[in-house]
Amino acid sequence: MNGLNNISFNQESISPDSNNVSNSSNTQHSIGMVSQSVFNVEPGKNSPSSLTADRVQVLNEVEQIKALGQSGNVSFTFEGGSITDFLRNQAECNIEFEGKTFKCVDGAFHWKKWQLAGISDVRMEEFCSANGDEALKLSFGYFQKTYASYADWSKQREHWMWEILNIKFNQNPHFRALLNATAGAAIINHSNKEGVDPFWTDNHTGTGQNILGKMLQAIRENQPSWPSK
Repeated sequence: MNGLNNISFNQESISPDSNNVSNSSNTQHSIGMVSQSVFNVEPGKNSPSSLTADRVQVLNEVEQIKALGQSGNVSFTFEGGSITDFLRNQAECNIEFEGKTFKCVDGAFHWKKWQLAGISDVRMEEFCSANGDEALKLSFGYFQKTYASYADWSKQREHWMWEILNIKFNQNPHFRALLNATAGAAIINHSNKEGVDPFWTDNHTGTGQNILGKMLQAIRENQPSWPSK
């Protein structure tokens, strides 16, 4: 991901004028929000006539994810555009967090960053309606230019990412079903360029820490907490 002035473009940052910026509304796969009733179906236990189009879609997506996992890895990228887009922090779904509703993990995550910094700017509310790209531009554009960096965020970012990711998969059963379908596979947050973000991603070459991918695996396995630093 690209940078904003001298800011590195990583899982938490984005440049408003970058040619590499993805359009969440265009790249988001059709695996968006569905009602919890979609999951009142079990493969092999429901007659074809009882399956709605949404239910069939979910079952088909689960089978596709399972097939991908047979290789041993399930990967996703910031840019998106694949069946694994539900793993992205930009994937649109309701996130009910601290009395507010956000459209994606990135909105809640970056709102929390500036809330912890004590910022009461009226534009904080924009994080609630922002898609992934908009949340990143708002955080690393307006807020970082106006208020500078939040120095303690690097010490807290894993904790809050863990909390918000758990909310995402607890509150959105469609995404949880797809995450469960990756069982047995390593989840890789793949960067398309080396040196961009070796913390949250695999750093393109596999040398990165892939923290986001590891968190998703831990949530899939119902790990109760993320190790504190």
